[in-house]
Amino acid sequence: MVLSKQGCVRALFGDTPLVEERPDEVVLSQEELDEVLNAPEPPLEALQQQLDQEMRELNAFGPMLELPWPTETQLDEADAIIASAEDFIAAEEGRKQELAAAVERGEMSPDALAQELEDAPDTMAELLQEATEQAEEEEGLPDQAVDDDSDGQKWTERIIELRRVTKVVKGGKIMGFRCVAVIGNQNGLVGVGCMSGREVATAVKRTLVDARRNVVQVPLVGAGTIPHRAEAKFHAARCVIVPASDGTGCIAGGSIRSVLELAGVRNVLGKRIGSRSALNSARATVKALQSLQTLGEVSQARGVPVQRLLLPAMN
Repeated sequence: MVLSKQGCVRALFGDTPLVEERPDEVVLSQEELDEVLNAPEPPLEALQQQLDQEMRELNAFGPMLELPWPTETQLDEADAIIASAEDFIAAEEGRKQELAAAVERGEMSPDALAQELEDAPDTMAELLQEATEQAEEEEGLPDQAVDDDSDGQKWTERIIELRRVTKVVKGGKIMGFRCVAVIGNQNGLVGVGCMSGREVATAVKRTLVDARRNVVQVPLVGAGTIPHRAEAKFHAARCVIVPASDGTGCIAGGSIRSVLELAGVRNVLGKRIGSRSALNSARATVKALQSLQTLGEVSQARGVPVQRLLLPAMN
C-alpha cells in the first residue's frame, strides 16, 4: 500500500496540526483591563529628568561625532595591529604554560621561572607610551628631544653594536639581545654602556642608561684635539691616541672613532691594537681619554708654575 504525503503525515501525527494556531486578537479579562486603565501615569518631573539625562549623554558624544571617519587603509592597519597583538598575547600565554609545565616536570627550577618572567618585556607599558607619544605628536605639542638632559646639554647617542645572545639555564636557552652604545655631548663628555635585554628596545634603553652613568670628562685643547699622546689597555684591547693639528680630522676606525667623535675631539689620530672587540676597544678609548691631563692640572699636581713647565730643561 502506497501512502501519499498527506497520508504519511496523518499516520505519524494524526489530526493534530503541526503549527499551533494563534488568535489574531489578544483577549484580556476584565480584571486585567481595569488594571491597565487604572495604572498611574508617571510624573512629568521624572520624564523631564530622564529626557535631560539622555540629552546630556548625546551632547557628550558631540566632539567624537565631529572627528573624521578613518579610511579603509587605516582600518586595515588597525585590524592588522590588533591581530598581531592577539597573536603575541596567545604566544606569550602558551610560552608561560610551557614553562609552568617544565617546572612541574622538574626540568626547570622555580628560580629560573621567576627570572624568566621578570625579564619578560612589559608590552602594555610600551604600547601605552607609544600611544601617548603619538597622541602628543598629533596634537602638535612641543616635541622634547630624547637626548636633552636636565642641565640643558645636547646629547648624541650612537649604537655601535647590537647582537643576539643566548643565556643557557637549566630549562633550556633564553634568547636575548646585547647592545653597546656611546653617548656624548661633543663638548668633552662621553660615556660607553653595554646591557642586554629580551627585546631590542629594552636592550637599547638599558644601554643608554648605563652609558649615562659612565660619562667621563675629556680635556680638549687647541683646535679640538687632546693635550698629549695617550695609550690604554682594557682586557685584550689596546688603544693609542695622538694629538693632531687643525684640519687633520678624526682618523680612527671602529668604535674608537665613535667615542672620539662624540667626545668632541675633531683632530686626532687613533689606532686599535690587539682585540677587535667593539666593547673592549671603546672601553680602552675611554680609559685613554681619562688619563689625559692638561698643563694646568700637571702644574697644580707638581706644585710648579706653568711658565716653569714651558721652559726648556736647563743643565
